[in-house]
Amino acid sequence: KAKDLKMMGGEEAVDIEADELIYEQERNLYHAHGQVEVTRGDFSLRADHAQLQMATKDLTAWGNVILREGEDVVECERLEVNLNTRAGKIYRAKLFLKEQNFHVTGQEAEKLGENRYRVREGSFTTCDGDRPPWKFTAKELDVTVKGFGIAKDPIFYVENIPVLYSPWGVFPVKRERQSGI
Repeated sequence: KAKDLKMMGGEEAVDIEADELIYEQERNLYHAHGQVEVTRGDFSLRADHAQLQMATKDLTAWGNVILREGEDVVECERLEVNLNTRAGKIYRAKLFLKEQNFHVTGQEAEKLGENRYRVREGSFTTCDGDRPPWKFTAKELDVTVKGFGIAKDPIFYVENIPVLYSPWGVFPVKRERQSGI
């Protein structure tokens, strides 16, 4: 890598590596291009491009974005996240939440808090693989990990065949199996 920069400000260090790294002092803004890697604690991001606003710790990344937070993985086209709160938005995304074995896709997903997500135009399953044996799709899906999910206009699919529609649905979001839709 052409550049390697570690920044600290009385908090956990942010490490940025990229083929090209430019700093705008007036705006306190870093621009990173080419094989970008940003790490901070258990937060690890790879992308083609990124910008980091140091005053607010707002990070925007685009192009082949892969984010790892602990054992959870997000792949997306674009990501906007605050490194302090870890709240943000992702676009055209696939999420894998390992502890619960959740696979979620969406045109837009928003992390609203530590264990709360909102997904628009998305799908949800606990099955591995590109063609899961079952999944739900929904116009909007609010998920609280270790709580409940609320889906607007969910459709339940078995082997890519729609078998059940409802104007809304509530389901448990727990690792252990439970009955109910």
